[in-house]
Amino acid sequence: MNLNDYLKKALEENWATGHFNASESDQFRAIAEAAKDLNTIAIIGTSEGEAKHLGYFEAVALRDAFRKELGIQVFLNSDHHKSVEAAKKTPGTIQFTSIYRPNLTKKMFREPKRLLNTRKISI
Repeated sequence: MNLNDYLKKALEENWATGHFNASESDQFRAIAEAAKDLNTIAIIGTSEGEAKHLGYFEAVALRDAFRKELGIQVFLNSDHHKSVEAAKKTPGTIQFTSIYRPNLTKKMFREPKRLLNTRKISI
C-alpha cells in the first residue's frame, strides 16, 4: 500500500496518524517507535534545511531500516521545500511552499506539477 492508500483507509476506518519532522536519526527512531507502539504508520518529514542536515540518502536509509526493524510502514515527506530544484532531490512526497504572488503563481507551479506527474509520488 502507498501513502494515499493508508490515508484513505484511515479516513474510512476513522483513525489518524501523525506527521512529525526529524532532523536527527534519534528523532527519526523515536517517531517510528511511537508509531509502532500505536499500531499506525509513521510519516516523517524533513524541511529543506533538515534534509540538508540529515541528508537525503540517509533519510531513505533510515526509512528502509525502520521498515525492516519495526515491521511498520514508514513514509518520508519532503516538507515545505521552497524550490523546484530542491524538490527534485527528494526521495518521498513533496509539499511545495511558496509565497503567493499573483503574477508568478501559475508559472511557479507548472514545474512542480510536471515533476509530480512524472514521478511515482503520493500527494
